[in-house]
Amino acid sequence: MKRWTACSLVARFSSQSIALVAQRAKRWAIVFIAWYALLTGMAGVFPSVAHAQTQAPDPTNAPRNFPRNALRGSLQVTQPPLVQIDGNPEKLSPGSRIRGPNGLLVMSGAIVGQTFTVNYVRDSYGLVHEVWILTPEEVALRRSNSPQQGFSTQYDASPLPDYANTPYNQLPGYRPQAAPAGPAAQTSPGQ
Repeated sequence: MKRWTACSLVARFSSQSIALVAQRAKRWAIVFIAWYALLTGMAGVFPSVAHAQTQAPDPTNAPRNFPRNALRGSLQVTQPPLVQIDGNPEKLSPGSRIRGPNGLLVMSGAIVGQTFTVNYVRDSYGLVHEVWILTPEEVALRRSNSPQQGFSTQYDASPLPDYANTPYNQLPGYRPQAAPAGPAAQTSPGQ
């Protein structure tokens, strides 16, 4: 009769378990490879690129329609969100959009140091919100209703007058009250 020692039992079971683990690993590798092949094959069926970014530009090369209050200037991105428009330091608003000549979005970090002729719109805080990089054909077109350079919102609101240094009697809505006339005007409720 063969006597089993602890060492021989461990050796026997460990070699069997190693073979079992290797067989299972081989099976899982085949399943993984099959799933990977299926998913990569499906990548051609379901594109991962957004359709809005892959649209072909307009073949007629017609100039784009810009908002009425869009200003024209020369834009240079210095360090996003800091830009220079016509040499003046400005700031891009949170959520601002820069559209290239083909109408696709351009990240401000991708155009650092480059200068472009643009149309732009400010938000209600005076920050640059919408920017369109112009094509040479659009640059050649003069804007008939381009507002003056300076602060302008999309609502074309005029800035409020500064009342901080205006004397009180010159403020709008100030109406001096007439002083009561003599002691006869003062009557007590009991009389």
